[in-house]
Amino acid sequence: MKNLCIFSFLVVSLFNCQLADKESDWVSIFDGQTLEGWTASENTDTWSIKDGSVVCEGERSHLYYTGNVNNGIFKNFEFT
Repeated sequence: MKNLCIFSFLVVSLFNCQLADKESDWVSIFDGQTLEGWTASENTDTWSIKDGSVVCEGERSHLYYTGNVNNGIFKNFEFT
């Protein structure tokens, strides 16, 4: 259970990750309402959105960013 909690924290942090381009504009990779752009490895019912946050409850599952922002390649980014 401890590993799941740590993993969940990391995933939520990634959802809040935003990329800065050369003009210092921020681009969100999570819309706060859906999991669009994200794919669960298994047990997709484990993931939900509640009050604008990603919630992980249930069987083991991993969530991966598969959206279009920077083709999913992230370097030198900041969490906000």
